Amino acid sequence: MMLNKRFNGFLERIKGTPRSAEDERLLQLFRNRVELKKEFSSLQENNVSLLRQLRKQDSAQMQSQERLQKLEAFLGDPDNGMTALVFYQLRSLWSQASRRLAELSIELTEQQQERERKLQQIEFDQNRQRRIGKLDGTIIEMRSRMDSLEARGQLLQRQLQGMRWFWHRRKRNELRTELAQLTLEQSQVGVELLALEEQRDALVSAVIPEFTELTVEGKRLVNTATLSFAQQLLDRLGHDGLAIMAKDASSRQVYEVQYGSSQECQLLLDGLQPAMKMLRESPRDLRDLKQLTQRLRSNAFYRSDHETVPVPESIGTVAVQSRMSSGDAVQSRMTEEVNVLLDDYWDLYSVLLH
Repeated sequence: MMLNKRFNGFLERIKGTPRSAEDERLLQLFRNRVELKKEFSSLQENNVSLLRQLRKQDSAQMQSQERLQKLEAFLGDPDNGMTALVFYQLRSLWSQASRRLAELSIELTEQQQERERKLQQIEFDQNRQRRIGKLDGTIIEMRSRMDSLEARGQLLQRQLQGMRWFWHRRKRNELRTELAQLTLEQSQVGVELLALEEQRDALVSAVIPEFTELTVEGKRLVNTATLSFAQQLLDRLGHDGLAIMAKDASSRQVYEVQYGSSQECQLLLDGLQPAMKMLRESPRDLRDLKQLTQRLRSNAFYRSDHETVPVPESIGTVAVQSRMSSGDAVQSRMTEEVNVLLDDYWDLYSVLLH
């Protein structure tokens, strides 16, 4: 009985019979159920995402706690005091060198932007003056043509006024036809002249486009100078093995290193002081930097016309000294050839323009 009732209701809806209040209520309940299912699914997804983030945070917190415990245990040993001093001095050396490199890159970028902005202004003004000059020549020609047409029109008007007799009828018609054509030509020339004058006014009032970014060549200029400065810093800090040690310290924890006995650590500290002072106080050797940049630019090559960072193998290497350790003590030295781009010295990649 109930099935027949529902089937009959279905047939009535097919035939176009208006739905009853009960049908509308059921339909609304169905819609609400669908929306609730969607909302529930969305909440489940958010819950899973939050749980995933929570697990990541818990894992990071546990790792931080482990590192803190290791650090406490390391610093709790009096014998590690000198090692910690050397380690953080080396990290400070790396940070100062990285900061000086970043400062140079920023200065060079600003200077190159100013040069290219001025060049853009000059090129814009030259192009505008050239176009205005061409328009002025065309406008003069069009005005001369308009004057000629006006003079011709005045002549035809006078001729027409002098032909009043009936035997001048044919000639008057010819003059009127010619005068109409002349008037149409004057109108066309006037429209063209007005358009040319509007173009000229628009050019005169045009504003130089806003400077967006450096050209590929400009970025290459900045990058090669920055690379040269990175090599210069490496050369100055690499004679006593400090550069390689500073790089090693920049990516490790204090409890992971060992610099030998207290006397050996003191020797390292004695060598670090003048290096730190040089980075803080010494001005840049611009003459040497210019020569390095010119040499690097002449040797550098790029994988494509759009690349702004040269192929690492094309920029050359810097010979530096490294300290070889045996057991827990720092002992002998050896020379290494270092590529500042491949080894990302002084966080080089973070300041290069791409």
